[in-house]
Amino acid sequence: MTIAVARQPQRGVTLVELLITMSIVVILITVGVSGMRMVIKRNARAAEVNTMVGHLNFARAQAIMRAANVRVCPADPHDLSAGCDAAPTNGSWSDGYAIVELDAAGGTASVLRVQQGARAVDIIGNRVCFEFEDDGTLKFGGCSGPGSIRFCDPDPDGMDAARVVVSSMGRIRLEETGVTCPDS
Repeated sequence: MTIAVARQPQRGVTLVELLITMSIVVILITVGVSGMRMVIKRNARAAEVNTMVGHLNFARAQAIMRAANVRVCPADPHDLSAGCDAAPTNGSWSDGYAIVELDAAGGTASVLRVQQGARAVDIIGNRVCFEFEDDGTLKFGGCSGPGSIRFCDPDPDGMDAARVVVSSMGRIRLEETGVTCPDS
């Protein structure tokens, strides 16, 4: 008499199945990570641009409300609470910037807001400061006047640049097409 033994179904996968599955996973991860990097960079740039636009609009509103000149300018990266940098340069917007109310003599009466420097984007201004007068327009002369601030990716193969433009009337607008950045 022979006893029939029931066959157990095969458990596990073959080497070929495992290699095919791993290849598909590697391809999906490679495509996903590079796409995710650009999403993160775009979000970082959008956050910096929106912060700058918000601060410029805040400065203009404060100038009107306080009936005083209010300046947005690069701040000393080592002492942001001190307000504007004594000797700002065009590239110093990335280190941080301040919004200050000016007294009648043009000195700092009070620091209204301070923004720490950008980490993911280079902020390059063609003006050393933007000073709003008590009617909301830009003051001409000195460091101020109509101009723009560009937001550039430090990576040469990165995302497109954006520019915040401040008109002589104090209006702020955003440009995202045709904006170029200097070579790093």
